Amino acid sequence: MKSAKMIGEIINIVHYSFNRNIDKEGIHYARFVTHTKYFVERLLSGNMLSDDDNLYDKFCDENEDCLRIAEKVDKFILNKYKLQITYEEKIFMAIHINRIKMNRTKGN
Repeated sequence: MKSAKMIGEIINIVHYSFNRNIDKEGIHYARFVTHTKYFVERLLSGNMLSDDDNLYDKFCDENEDCLRIAEKVDKFILNKYKLQITYEEKIFMAIHINRIKMNRTKGN
């Protein structure tokens, strides 16, 4: 039950951070939701992906807006659940957020 609530909260953070409608029927949104489910499983089980600072730094330079949203998710989880997200996990979160951003519904 805790994981389902956390998944919903993360998805809401991403959705409202865009301040626009997103295509919830698209493949990228479905992949983001799937990634979020596996992310929460790893987080709660203590089996996070290992850190790779070089990948994180490169991604930060190229996708600052999506990473800011991933950072919001990180801060939310740290504040509410007292769990820390690795850089690698934030990158994967930001990658999926970027895919959602690039495939928002037309006209929004």
